[in-house]
Formats: sequence, C-alpha cells, structure tokens
Amino acid sequence: MAEPRLIPLTEVPELIFHLTGSIKPKIGTIRTWCSRGYFRSRKIGGTVMVETDSVHDHILGKEEEAE
Repeated sequence: MAEPRLIPLTEVPELIFHLTGSIKPKIGTIRTWCSRGYFRSRKIGGTVMVETDSVHDHILGKEEEAE
C-alpha cells in the first residue's frame, strides 16, 4: 500500500523512527519543526496534517532530479 501524502502530526514521530531506525522526536519538536518550515503542514478540520514528502526530504535529504 502506498504511503499517504498527508498524515496527522501525531504520526510523524513514528514515521521518522521508521526512516532512521533510531530517532523518535517528541510531538513538541515536530510542532517546532513545522513552525520553522522544515516540514510542510496545514490545519484541516482542527488537525495539523504534515506532508510525508517534506519529512522524507528533511530527514533523508532531497534526492537529485534526473535530467
């Protein structure tokens, strides 16, 4: 199954742990990173949703685009 494009902010620490295998930041840290612009996020119906692509880009680094 494909990974959803937007996930609730509360699920981001688990995604980061899955990507790194060792780091699992607290929710407050994720909120700070969103407010600083490290992760793209938006509030939908009272829930802060985070774009999974921005988490991948910030944690693993952006992949080079093929020319």
